[in-house]
Amino acid sequence: MEIGRINDDRREAAEEEDVDEEKMDKFFALIRNFRDARDRRRNELKQLQIRNNNNNNNNNENLKKRKADQDHHRREEQSRSWVPSFEWEDFNDHRKTPIFSNPNPNPINNNHQQQQQQRKNEDQQCDETGLDLKLTL
Repeated sequence: MEIGRINDDRREAAEEEDVDEEKMDKFFALIRNFRDARDRRRNELKQLQIRNNNNNNNNNENLKKRKADQDHHRREEQSRSWVPSFEWEDFNDHRKTPIFSNPNPNPINNNHQQQQQQRKNEDQQCDETGLDLKLTL
């Protein structure tokens, strides 16, 4: 019987070793799969980074061209447009001779007096005839 027990113990030990080996194989396969996935992801990220750098270089070149064109157009517009220049005398001169001064202030006053006189005359004519047929604003 002892021989049977020994054989059973050996079989159990062998089965346990087989189970342990399978577990270790699964563990190492899992680690390998994890490393492979990590390496694939790193390569994908490197390729994306290379593409982005190429796109950025192309975009930077396009931006530089656009900026150069805009600067060129801006310079052309500035050269075409008139830029006024002022001097201090332009602002200080108004005290000496006003720009909007009336050379003959009396004619305006006389004109106003003449208009008042005409109204009085018209009022007198209306009183005489009784009807005012003139339209005034």
